[in-house]
Amino acid sequence: MKDLTVDKIGEYSIVEEIGRGGMGVVYLAISSSGDSVALKICGSENYDLVKRFRREVRAIQKIQHQNVMPVLFSDLDNDPPYYVMPLAKQSVFDIIDDLSKDHKKALEIFLQICYGIQAVHIAGECHRDIKPQNALIMNDNTIVVSDFGLVKFFDRDTTLLTKTDMCVGTEMYMAPEQFLPGGSRDATSFTDIYQLGKCLYQLYTGRYPAVLTSDGIPANLWYIIQKATKQKPSDRFSDVAELIDTINEYVASLDPRSNPQESFYIELKSVNDQLSLGMYNKESVDRLINILMLDDVMDEMFLDLFDKLPERILGLYAKEFPEKLLPLVQKHSKILESHVINKNFDYAEIVANKMQIVYQSTTDLNLKPIALISILIVAVDLNRFRAMNIFNRLLVSIQNGDEAFVISKALKENIDRYARIYNQVGKEQLHKLIQAQWLYASEQ
Repeated sequence: MKDLTVDKIGEYSIVEEIGRGGMGVVYLAISSSGDSVALKICGSENYDLVKRFRREVRAIQKIQHQNVMPVLFSDLDNDPPYYVMPLAKQSVFDIIDDLSKDHKKALEIFLQICYGIQAVHIAGECHRDIKPQNALIMNDNTIVVSDFGLVKFFDRDTTLLTKTDMCVGTEMYMAPEQFLPGGSRDATSFTDIYQLGKCLYQLYTGRYPAVLTSDGIPANLWYIIQKATKQKPSDRFSDVAELIDTINEYVASLDPRSNPQESFYIELKSVNDQLSLGMYNKESVDRLINILMLDDVMDEMFLDLFDKLPERILGLYAKEFPEKLLPLVQKHSKILESHVINKNFDYAEIVANKMQIVYQSTTDLNLKPIALISILIVAVDLNRFRAMNIFNRLLVSIQNGDEAFVISKALKENIDRYARIYNQVGKEQLHKLIQAQWLYASEQ
């Protein structure tokens, strides 16, 4: 690496070295007008590297965006060639420890990095060396993407650093394809997305991203990190815009009261994605339930959102966490009573099928009667025989005395509805404790 041996270059007085990398050395300099700036010189006399340096300057000048480091002045014919940038306070890497304790700020900074990289991609370029050290904090606290020494133009790139046997980038952040022969030459926007995923991990956790682990990371955010860092490029986010939208959705989900419906759909997407992989995350499901339990969720919206809960989740929670599901099913049953009459006839089967799953999946004697009565409500109020059949089959299946006792009590409290369909099942088919309500219903 060539060092600067003069104390002045052009109109700029050199003060001290403040950084260096593969493409050059950065100095603190003072302009003739007295302004402090960052001055970067090409650190090599190699023709190909000088050419690369000039391309770096062209790449930056091509982009006009608040989250991309601007070029204030350049002299590429000078020996050595150089360019001048605003002086940053520090890099994002310098505040990693603080960000790992302030996740809101970490995500805000990460989004600014994404905005900068999106602008790079729109300009037809690929950065290839995204890391917290290359995200700088300016005096107004704006985050800018810098160090375009490894930038690649999507449509052409034939310099030394992209020959098939070369591997460029910072290894800890590099995408798998960058390690392959020709990987640097063939880098795409997917490569940058991978590196953004590594940066997100480091900003949020404070840990180096050599190995990614989910410790201390919320399930939804871990899903985003995993998707960004998929081994296969086409499995990652389709572009930086999709990554930005997903991060914004995640941030919105942290404050469900501001928009409970949107927050619900964000959480639901995460849950469904997990289910498609044969797994589920309790934290995500708990957030779904908590959103539905908000007072801000109006009755009609509640019913609409409840209907979208995956049946597998209802069954799992009925079996494993009935205490979590109970208040939700109680709220659902209460709202049904006053709103079911406004529903289409086939709504009865939707509710009956879900509540049948809850009933058959749980042994909880608080949850069972509520699930069964919900079926009774939709079956009778919407006059749907399919729902009635589900109700009757469950009623006939009861053999346990404790279960029969709580169901008998629930039927008594809802005798007006039960009296309308009691005779669809013979008395002798029922448990003796339930037969008492059958007789009572026959007298109504």
